[in-house]
Amino acid sequence: MHWTPWASGGIILSARALGGSVMPNIRGMENPHTSASKIATERSLSARATARLAERDDLPTPPLPEAISRQRVLVSLNGSVSLRVLWLSVSAIGFVFWLLGLCWCYGLCCCCGLYGVAACIAQLLMLALPSYLLDTRIFVAMRHYFDHASTSPLRPVAKEAMLAALEVCGDPGRIYAEALEARGLVEQAREQVAQFLGTQARSVVFTSGATEAIATVVRGSARRGRHHVASPIEHSAVLKNIGADDVRSTLVDAYGYVDPDDLMSAVTEETAVVHLQMVNHEVGTLQDVKAATSLCRERGVWLHVDAAQAVGHMGVSFDELGADFMSVSAHKFGGPAGVGALLVRRGVRLDPLLAGGDQERARRAGLENVVAIAGFGAVCESLQYPETMNKEATEQYAMTNRICEELTSVEGVEGIGSPTQRAPHIACFHIADVEPQALVLELDRRGLAVHSGSACSSESLEPSPVLAAMGYDGQRSLRISVGWPTTQADVDALVSAVPEVLNELRSLRPR
Repeated sequence: MHWTPWASGGIILSARALGGSVMPNIRGMENPHTSASKIATERSLSARATARLAERDDLPTPPLPEAISRQRVLVSLNGSVSLRVLWLSVSAIGFVFWLLGLCWCYGLCCCCGLYGVAACIAQLLMLALPSYLLDTRIFVAMRHYFDHASTSPLRPVAKEAMLAALEVCGDPGRIYAEALEARGLVEQAREQVAQFLGTQARSVVFTSGATEAIATVVRGSARRGRHHVASPIEHSAVLKNIGADDVRSTLVDAYGYVDPDDLMSAVTEETAVVHLQMVNHEVGTLQDVKAATSLCRERGVWLHVDAAQAVGHMGVSFDELGADFMSVSAHKFGGPAGVGALLVRRGVRLDPLLAGGDQERARRAGLENVVAIAGFGAVCESLQYPETMNKEATEQYAMTNRICEELTSVEGVEGIGSPTQRAPHIACFHIADVEPQALVLELDRRGLAVHSGSACSSESLEPSPVLAAMGYDGQRSLRISVGWPTTQADVDALVSAVPEVLNELRSLRPR
């Protein structure tokens, strides 16, 4: 397995003499000045998070950062004090040499005078450029990004396509020249996505992401029936959309594997759709989608495959799977956020989730996001060749294999999920005796971005339902996921830092 954290991006500290505010920036992104209300909000959120974490008796409570933004700054620098002191100090020295320069003019000290002339020139530059000195950007640390299962940095090919698409302005549904140019970009991207996912262009319905695609399947199949079947380890976008009246399979083993026969045992005559992930979003376990497809065909029910964590990391062919629906998000593998697709098998009809215009063959109303769609298509085209996909997958497998070997050798760390039937980019661990949030925050202070639990559950600090269904403590997990820019240097930093941080946190526990 191979992992590539966001190592190419450094943390940039943008310091400006505005009330002493320090504003960290991630390279390539502009950050507005931190307002007093924002700082107050950050402090409030930090205090509440600290209180929530401190409720647990076993929490080793290291000092939590005052604000989320300050977690990323490894060197403390006060913009209104440090830089001004520096400027004033240099100005004072320059003034002294300027006086010595005057002395030289009267023949008192030739050597000091020469230095004085040079200092005068430097002083003039200092006086002319004070605003530059007080608004400088300083690289203070390298970041190592290990949360690609949540979202992955934009690939250069996508950025290039999106910048070109920004020059096009027109409603793709109209017939004037600008509109036809926009329509050409959308249809070109549809072809690129279709070829990458092994299907026909007419099967691709562009959405805002996998969450909308899932909601479209659930709500759009209401005429067929309101009963849905899903396992308890499906993504919350599935479970929350189908509601409390569904029947869920409860037989999930300790590796996160769902038995297709058990899944089908919950199907009734009123069942509209069976939902099954191709790759679990927390532990990375692969499911037997083809077996589920055959069983669904026999029972005459639709099958929806959530492929958000599979596409872009391993080869996926919609037509070969034989599923009725497949949901995809572009940002999971280096495409732009805010765009995805629902793939619909030919001959299947769904009611649209969004009513309005007849865009996307009357399957998804609303003006198409041409810029994001163009980026989505460009990424798919860049990955459609098997050698490219295989190379990235091989590298990711190598890196995650190494991470699993290194971390499971640490006391109290246990791997979660299938050791063989898993996606190349995700590795999950059970951490004993340490609160995961404390581990995540301390690693973040050291420049490593990792995650605990699922992206949705962690916002409310709730236990992971996926791990609970697998028989693990839902509050004791650490998920590490690599992506297209991850390097071996990033992995080196991770496997070195995690044992150190664990030892430090465990030393804080009361004896």
